[in-house]
Amino acid sequence: MNYKNNYKHLFVWIFTLLSIQGRLLDLSKCEPQGVKLSLGDNYDKDQFYINYNKTQSNPHDYTITYFTELNCTQNYIIIYGLKGQQLKITPNITMFKQEIDSSGDPKTITRNQTFQIYVYEYQVNLDPSKFQPDQLIAYSCFYKDQTSTKYEEKGQFQFFHHDRNKMFDKEFKLIWMADFDMNESLVPKYYKRRFGYDNLKIIKKFISDGRDKFVSIIGGGDYAYELNDDSGQRGANFLKDTEFLFSSIPFTSVAGNHELWYNMSYYKYLFRNPSYQYTQSDYYTLSFGNLIMIGLNTNRFAFDSKNKFIGMEQPFFNQMLDWLNKTLNWASQNYQWIVVYSHQNIHCFEDYPKSSCYGRQDIVAPLENLLVQYRVDIYICGHIHAYERVHPLYKGKKQFEENDQCKGKNCSIYRSTKAPVYVIDGTSGTNHYFPQDSGYKGSDEFTVTSDASLGFSIITVKNDTHLLFEHYTSDSMKVFDTFYIEKQPFNLGDDYQNDKLNEYIILLIAIIIFLIILLLIYLRRREKLKQEGKYNDQVALVQ
Repeated sequence: MNYKNNYKHLFVWIFTLLSIQGRLLDLSKCEPQGVKLSLGDNYDKDQFYINYNKTQSNPHDYTITYFTELNCTQNYIIIYGLKGQQLKITPNITMFKQEIDSSGDPKTITRNQTFQIYVYEYQVNLDPSKFQPDQLIAYSCFYKDQTSTKYEEKGQFQFFHHDRNKMFDKEFKLIWMADFDMNESLVPKYYKRRFGYDNLKIIKKFISDGRDKFVSIIGGGDYAYELNDDSGQRGANFLKDTEFLFSSIPFTSVAGNHELWYNMSYYKYLFRNPSYQYTQSDYYTLSFGNLIMIGLNTNRFAFDSKNKFIGMEQPFFNQMLDWLNKTLNWASQNYQWIVVYSHQNIHCFEDYPKSSCYGRQDIVAPLENLLVQYRVDIYICGHIHAYERVHPLYKGKKQFEENDQCKGKNCSIYRSTKAPVYVIDGTSGTNHYFPQDSGYKGSDEFTVTSDASLGFSIITVKNDTHLLFEHYTSDSMKVFDTFYIEKQPFNLGDDYQNDKLNEYIILLIAIIIFLIILLLIYLRRREKLKQEGKYNDQVALVQ
C-alpha cells in the first residue's frame, strides 16, 4: 500500500514539474528578443512638405521592435521620464514566416525548415511636457504568456532623446556602418574572431562618453550574411547579438543586395525606418537641424529568365527617382547639408578601371544626374568591404576647385563642389571577403585613399559652414581619413522661415491671451471692490 502511495506521489511530482517546465518554456517564448530602437516618422520632414496622397500616420519620434516565438498579445512596454512619468504602449504584432526553400539553389541549402516568429512594433511619441528632450530616456519590455498571472520585465534600456528644435545651433554626430555580421572569421590567422560583434563593442565604448552628441547609427545594408540562412535563425541570432547596442541608440538602415531574398521580406518585417508604412523602408528622409539625410534602396534588381541581372526593377526605380527629384528640389532650398546614402555606390575603384559598384554605369546615370543637379554634399555607401574616398566627379571629370588644402590626394577641405564626395565604407566586420592586409590602388586621378581594416565612419555637423567626415580604424581607434566640406552661411528657405514666423505668431498670440486674462481678472476684481465699497457706504448710512 505504501509503494502505491509513493508511486502516486512520484507521478504527481513528475506531472507538476513537467507542467512548470512547460509554462516556463511558454514564458521564454514570449520573452522579447532582438530589441531594437529606430527613428520614427517625426524625423522624416519630407512627409509634411510633399504630398503624395499619403494617409497621415500617427506621429512618433521612435519605433521599438523585437520578436518572440509565440504570439504574446499581452506584452507591452513602458517609457520612463526622470520625474516619475510613465508611458505605457501596446504593440502592433505581425507574423513573419519563411517557408522551406526547395529551389535547389546551392545558396539556400541551409533553409530546410520552416521559420516563424512574431514581430512587435511600438510607436513612441514623447510629449515634451512630460518627457523633456536632451536627456536620457529609459524603457522596459514587459511580457507574459496567456496562462501566467505575473509579468516579467526585460530592461531597462536607455537612450538619449535629442531636442530636434535645438539641432540648428549645436554640434551633433551620426555613425555609419555597413556590411557586417556576427559570424566567426573563416581566415585561420584570425582564430574565429567575430569582427562585426567586436566592432559593435568598440563603437558602444566610443560613444559612451558623449551620448548627447550621437543621434543615430546608419546601417548601409548587408546584415548577417544572410538573414535567411539556417532556416531564418541566422537573422534571429544577428538581432539578438546586436541588441546590446541597437536598443540604446537608434539604428536606421537601408537594404543591401544580401537582403534581396524573397522580395526582401526578412528585412522589411524586422527593420523599421521613417515612413515605413508608405515605402516599406525603400526611401525616406532624416531631418537633423540644417542637415537632411536621404536613404535609398538601390538594390531592387530585375533579372531575366536565366536569373541574369538586367537592371533596376521598374517601375519602382522611376518612382523612387521621381520622389528623389522632388525631395532634393525642396531640400536644396531648406537645408545647408545634404547627404544621400544607399548600399552600392555610383563610383568606386576596387577593380579599377571597371568599377565594381555597378558593371553598367548607365543603369544609375539618372540617379547620378540628380545628385549633381542638386549639389549633394556626400554620397555614402557600403558593398565593397573596404574604405575608399573618391573626389567629386561627373562624366570622368573632377567637380571641385582645388585650393591650398585640397590638391590631388592631399585634400582636407572641399570648397565649391559641383558633385558629391563619394565615400565607400563597408568595413564594419564580416567573414565575407574581409579583412584584407591593405587597401587598393584605385584610380590615380579620383581615389584619395583606401583601406580594408575593421572600421566605421562618423559624420559631424560642426556648424552652418563646416561638415566634417571621419573614418576610424576600429582596432587602433585612429582616424584613417578625414575631410571637411566648407560653405558660406546658408539662407534658409521659405519653409523654415515660415516655421519660425509661425512660432513667433503663436508666442505673440499666447502673450496677448495671457494679458487679456490678466486684464479681465483685474477688471473683475475692480468691479468686486466697487460693489463692496457701495455696500459699505449703504451700511454706514443705515447706522
